[in-house]
Amino acid sequence: MTSSNPQKTLMAMKQKLLLTASSLGLVCGLGLMNAGAAPATGPLQPLAKDAARYEAGASLGAWRQLEAQVNQVAGDRARRAAAEATLIEILQQDPTPEARQRACALLVMVGGENCLPVLAKMLSQPDAVSAACHALATMPRPRADIVLREALPQASGLARVQIINTLGDRRDAGAVPLLTPFTLDPDTLTAEAALAALGK
Repeated sequence: MTSSNPQKTLMAMKQKLLLTASSLGLVCGLGLMNAGAAPATGPLQPLAKDAARYEAGASLGAWRQLEAQVNQVAGDRARRAAAEATLIEILQQDPTPEARQRACALLVMVGGENCLPVLAKMLSQPDAVSAACHALATMPRPRADIVLREALPQASGLARVQIINTLGDRRDAGAVPLLTPFTLDPDTLTAEAALAALGK
């Protein structure tokens, strides 16, 4: 679980996750990858409430504006911070499952240390752990690694498997002592996930 070039590895993982998100409809079709998307106007925060209530089949207006803003953050720390803050606000509003997935997909692009507390909380929620792991998978070391490690002992079932998989994908050498005992876990999925993670 080591890498000669961690930054290069994380960038490659980020590209892979964006392609996955696109195939799931989390990003593709919403204008995230469309360089010609119309820029959003006005502050981001007023969009959070509408975005958090989004359900499949409803209007994507709020999300189109958020994603257009994310397209414009490259090299602009203020815009990046504003976009991250809005996504955090969405996740703090007890969002719909669809809104949670979309917010975490965008945090792959703009997430930093400020969003780690809300993602850490999501790791303890079975219905939110998958989205949280998606967002955490490519975040810079070492804080994201610590969040995942701290969540692992309290996790169980599929949530535990997803956290183990994410630690493995990140090739977090610091997680080896935590993962090793799980290779002997009576739960087959947990044991197989731990073995796979340690082999990466």
